[in-house]
Amino acid sequence: MGSYFLSDNYGGDPVPTAVQVIKRSLAKYGLSDHSATFIGSSKGANIAALVSQPFDRNQLILCAYSTDVEYRVRNTDYSHLAVALDRFKIPFPEALEILKSEGYRKETHWFYSIGDDLANRGQEHTTAPQLTTYACTESHSDVILGQWSTIRDLISLRIEQNEQEA
Repeated sequence: MGSYFLSDNYGGDPVPTAVQVIKRSLAKYGLSDHSATFIGSSKGANIAALVSQPFDRNQLILCAYSTDVEYRVRNTDYSHLAVALDRFKIPFPEALEILKSEGYRKETHWFYSIGDDLANRGQEHTTAPQLTTYACTESHSDVILGQWSTIRDLISLRIEQNEQEA
């Protein structure tokens, strides 16, 4: 059931290593962070947001993002994860603050399922200058597939904008 990328198998922070790998991969192909889109759904959305933070100009697309990871973990079948993180003294990230911060710094899109109180926690009206929200009728686990056409268009538009700037 994973750790939401809050810990590796030894209680360490996995984000710096992931960021190094992404930066090396971008450099290998001569790309900048402006060319990158970080995308994830559900737990993957929270991971994408964590890994996106060290980058300044990437596009961020979050589907079924949990705005309060600690609440979600402690109140679902993931509660064993909370016990492990507590033992390692690993805090839960402030997911809503990450969403807002990213929405102030870069192009951010949040696709959320209407009525998904466990993930949204009543934060559907969150705003930031570069944050666009999308209310979706799909269930939590179906948001990314149900909205794939819109997501693909967002990525394509970003590619076109990058090509025009080059």
